[in-house]
Amino acid sequence: MILGVNPGTSADLVALPPGNRYGQFSVEPGGNGTGAPGGQPSGSPNGGTSGGAGGGNESTGVGSGKAGGGGGENGTPGMVSVRGDGGTSESLGNLEPEHVASMVFAMPKISGPRHGALMVAAGPMGGGGLDVYGALRCGKIYTVFLPAAGKGWTLQFCQSSAPGAEPVTKAYANVVHMEQALVPPEAETRFDFKRTPLPFEKLHKSVILKGRIGEDGKVSDLKVFHGLSDEMDAAAKLAFSQWTFKPAMKAGKPVSIDILVGIPSDPPKGVAAN
Repeated sequence: MILGVNPGTSADLVALPPGNRYGQFSVEPGGNGTGAPGGQPSGSPNGGTSGGAGGGNESTGVGSGKAGGGGGENGTPGMVSVRGDGGTSESLGNLEPEHVASMVFAMPKISGPRHGALMVAAGPMGGGGLDVYGALRCGKIYTVFLPAAGKGWTLQFCQSSAPGAEPVTKAYANVVHMEQALVPPEAETRFDFKRTPLPFEKLHKSVILKGRIGEDGKVSDLKVFHGLSDEMDAAAKLAFSQWTFKPAMKAGKPVSIDILVGIPSDPPKGVAAN
């Protein structure tokens, strides 16, 4: 499929076959070379000036600045790049914050006392249903499921270490010491997001976010640990960043926890992806 900035008349015979299509696009003015997402530096269609897998400032590749291709020295990464007139302030097309915000919606708030939750404990490697190992550096990692409109979201967590603290090395002995129980956080304010189509190889997988839930029950330091698409990743991150919790508790006191959260890419039953 070819997209042009000077399209011709419409044709009834042009049609896309059934299924999802996903791609990156670039636009290059005529006379200065062809556009190609992810062009290589010094490569023959769209070489750049200083290397990087995405091109350089003279490339229309989807990347950032001179070292990554796309929209000039001040460009930022995005899904669409538009080659300008060679100046230094062209930029790449990014997902508009308003568009991402329009994908996020509130779910009913959960109130009242804490509810009993099924909690699974694992060793320091973690993993569980997320298939992520070694991301949380703790002696014991816990898993609970957060209530959502469709399939529950998977929350793995462990108590945060104090800043600058060294990992605790446990000595083995014949005496068994009982550890204080860690009470899991419990969701209060929840947000979800509209799902978008994905390529076949990413269907039925999860967006995985990494961050922290503080002693105040608020989410912080959130980032995409394993993404599926720019649009869905941004919406998932914005939605979960607005969740609030009854904080995790240990010995009767709130504690900060490091978290991984797996968010299913499938929409709730009966709701089609956008």
